[in-house]
Amino acid sequence: MLVAKDELGRVVVAYNKTVQQLHSIRQMSLFCPDCKEPVILKAGSIITPHFAHLKHSHCTNYENESEAHLKGKLHLYEWFKKQNIPVTIEHYFPSIKQRADLLIKVKKKYIAIEYQCAPISINELIERTNGFLSLGIIPIWIFGSSYLSYFHNAAIKLNTVLKAAIHHYSLNKTSKLIFYEPFKRQFTIGSNFYLVKNKGYCHLVRKQIMNITWPSLFKFETINDNMLFRNWLKEKRNFRNQQRVYQAKADQRFVQQLYNNHLHPQNLPSVIHLPVQNSHMYVTPHYIWQSKIVLNVIHPLNVGESFKWGQVWSQVKDEFKQHIPVCYPTPQNHPAYQFLCHLITLGYLRQTKNLTFIKIKSFKFHKTLNKALADDEQYLRILLNKRNNSFKKTFYHIK
Repeated sequence: MLVAKDELGRVVVAYNKTVQQLHSIRQMSLFCPDCKEPVILKAGSIITPHFAHLKHSHCTNYENESEAHLKGKLHLYEWFKKQNIPVTIEHYFPSIKQRADLLIKVKKKYIAIEYQCAPISINELIERTNGFLSLGIIPIWIFGSSYLSYFHNAAIKLNTVLKAAIHHYSLNKTSKLIFYEPFKRQFTIGSNFYLVKNKGYCHLVRKQIMNITWPSLFKFETINDNMLFRNWLKEKRNFRNQQRVYQAKADQRFVQQLYNNHLHPQNLPSVIHLPVQNSHMYVTPHYIWQSKIVLNVIHPLNVGESFKWGQVWSQVKDEFKQHIPVCYPTPQNHPAYQFLCHLITLGYLRQTKNLTFIKIKSFKFHKTLNKALADDEQYLRILLNKRNNSFKKTFYHIK
């Protein structure tokens, strides 16, 4: 911890003190601000000066903090101060028995900054988020270096905790994950995610902490169309080949069901395995439920016949039962409904009132891989052009 209290209840900090001042602090009786147990000063030529509990402490609010966590908190603390944003470090809330790594005030709103470096369970993540929300405080999670793992320059690895922490800002319709690497003094901000299992394609920005401001973290950013196009085509090719040595059980069942119907992923219409947002909230890969909608609901219909949303939902609801609990409110646009909107854009459906859809044309089942990939490319171009035209670039400020 970076803050302790003396016998009179006064706050004591050590990270910004001289050697002589640190020597004086060592002579003091110091206590944990939360549990009131005794603590000692730890300082050296390498580590950041901080306070630690004695052995066999029963305090659960302060565990052994890594040097990365201590440095990161201090960097963020100084960063807010330089922007004249009121900030308190390690503020404790007795009513919910939680502390915020940093508490800031922006206009009339309080915001808890949780800088997470150590592993955390999804249940604890949501419990802590709800604790702050119960006090009317907005929690913003910023993750440390250990959470940032790249597939390549355009995609990051999203474990369950990161998926749960994706923060959607309704004002400018953008989703964010924020990382801070203290030894590089660098923010990495991911915006607007399209997922294939645990691979998150997104707009990635890397900025040195001295070159970015608090409002800039929430700037609207959209994923580069060419990058998404190139990489999604690769995903489509991998999907059609299905030649991986290891396949998850869901994929094994999916491929077996296709075989039972004399189909292979190579033959499937190019409307299957299209990018949709909000799929991070669900465990089942999106191409599985997209296939069910196409093969079980729409394909059996004649052109001109209609179906309702309820028929779609009855086919796919089981695929959405395994969902990931999320920290923040999310867009109401369900991935399955987004997919139907894609089919409208591609000219296969027309929507009428009361969530009724009319089939406009039949799907094409491919006989060769080359033809399938050619149509995949064409459909992706249409969708990405449509998506790009619908975005309005704005800035979002927490007010």
